[in-house]
Amino acid sequence: MFYNENEQKQLELETCCPIQGNLNSGLQLFRIYHQRKEIFAKTITSLHFPQYFSFLLTGKKYSDITSIGCHTSLWDFGKNNFHDWLKPLGIDSKLAPVVANDTVEEVKFDGASLLVGIGIHDSSAALVPYLKSIKDPFLLISTGTWSITLNPFNNNPLTQEELKTGGLCYMNYLGKPVKASRVFLGNVYEKELNRILAFYQTHKEHIQSLDFDLTLFSTVKPLDINYNSKDDFLLEKFPFSSIELNHFSDYKQAYFQLIFELVNVQINSVKSADPNNEIKQIFIDGDFGHNVVFMKAVAYLLKEKKIFAAEVPQSTSIGAALVIHDHWNDLPIDESIIRLEEYISVHNSIV
Repeated sequence: MFYNENEQKQLELETCCPIQGNLNSGLQLFRIYHQRKEIFAKTITSLHFPQYFSFLLTGKKYSDITSIGCHTSLWDFGKNNFHDWLKPLGIDSKLAPVVANDTVEEVKFDGASLLVGIGIHDSSAALVPYLKSIKDPFLLISTGTWSITLNPFNNNPLTQEELKTGGLCYMNYLGKPVKASRVFLGNVYEKELNRILAFYQTHKEHIQSLDFDLTLFSTVKPLDINYNSKDDFLLEKFPFSSIELNHFSDYKQAYFQLIFELVNVQINSVKSADPNNEIKQIFIDGDFGHNVVFMKAVAYLLKEKKIFAAEVPQSTSIGAALVIHDHWNDLPIDESIIRLEEYISVHNSIV
């Protein structure tokens, strides 16, 4: 596909995503075109799964901008259209037309009329409740195996440096780019937590019951002052992973060191998504949003920000429903669908 590395870098910049094999759905089609020509020839239309599910219900084939625009290598963000590389291979003819996210089709089921949307990418759907409910600019940090910082208010083009350090762009339901940075935070947390539990022969419940100890946390220093997580978004060189645990006096000290290191990685990821330090409030949902020590550590180290643990039950489903809200509900959106708990650093304490 690429004659040289510069061509690959140019495509990555234009499509706002790194080349990562089958994670790029466009490259799946590229592989099928070259390696399974008989399947490619029989393919009439290629749909992402949400649109395929919608097609099963409605018989209509559409593309959704949030799915097409999310690490697919299909969408040219500068031209706001499918990328030019698709046409010579005939891949463009296998893609359904892009329609607005709030498009609905009426179907009959057991004598009742139902409205069916076209579907939406899961990460973009989870962002919808915040975009529709929160008035001021914000960052949303979605945490799990990956920690993904989403900035819907950064419209600057993706740079080569951002790509190299784990940056990419999603697309929101209105077709606007969402700058994102990511780190493999949850994966490393689970691995290192299990190492601590095994070494100190303690239980996960003991760790989970810990509250933030400001006296202890304020004494923690970086294990490696030269470590730059921006160059290591997979955290393959994460300093805590290489330290012997007998370095610490007990499991609490080891755990607080781990949290300190992880929070500093997260702060670097925040800076990547908001390089000009313009956003004043941060919402953290998912696993780390339930971790009191992590949340209070973020609030302590980012005193100038408003830090919230946020939760939207079934956020992806709620977001998908809100995109077509006007078609099925005349009432205004209830802002209480987002549960917020603020963590504040005040007078050398965290509340």
